[in-house]
Amino acid sequence: MPFLQLVLQGTMELYAPYSNFSFYTDSDVLRMIDYNVYPSYVLSSEPSFLLADTNSRDFYSTEYNLYEDSIVTTYEKVNTALGSVLGARWIDREVVENGVIVNYYDNGVMIIINYTDEIISYDGVDVDPISFSVVGG
Repeated sequence: MPFLQLVLQGTMELYAPYSNFSFYTDSDVLRMIDYNVYPSYVLSSEPSFLLADTNSRDFYSTEYNLYEDSIVTTYEKVNTALGSVLGARWIDREVVENGVIVNYYDNGVMIIINYTDEIISYDGVDVDPISFSVVGG
């Protein structure tokens, strides 16, 4: 079965590349929501320089204390959207216009994603700039 078909059927949990090795903007977090993926991190309790002589030496920034706020903020935002579709099948992704995406799930939830810098209105729902709205369920 092709990968995309597995994803659309909701049979696979997906996670974004490690968030502590890239700078994530609000648009990047929206992309996680858009493509139905949760954030992920590689974390350690100690500073990452202690990994220099280990097989984990490529993980150059892993200290939990540096990421705690980011982890909570990113996870809460993504989960606010995707928590309502856990276990649901992703049935369609519609590009309404440039920067406006609507994802439909088989449990009746619709997630409207606005990548633009302006408030958009879709199906009677206003969505703030660089934001999303969960409808239904």
